[in-house]
Amino acid sequence: MSSPLSLCNQPFDLTDFDWSPELLIACHDSDEPNARLARHIWEDNGLDVVEVYAPALLKLLGKFVANILRDFYSNVTVGRA
Repeated sequence: MSSPLSLCNQPFDLTDFDWSPELLIACHDSDEPNARLARHIWEDNGLDVVEVYAPALLKLLGKFVANILRDFYSNVTVGRA
């Protein structure tokens, strides 16, 4: 699976942000090249995890889980038809 991060040929300027929950998750991607690129972007921009990161991170992860469950149940339903 290709990652949007791999499309980046130009440096990211995220210095206006204190942190990015999406990029933090990408730093832990199971695809090592994606994770390495995300960590590189994170470090180049001097990002840090904010003290109150949990609500934003949980909200984002909840969306991922909802999408995964929706796709799963859709495939199960199609498989039974």
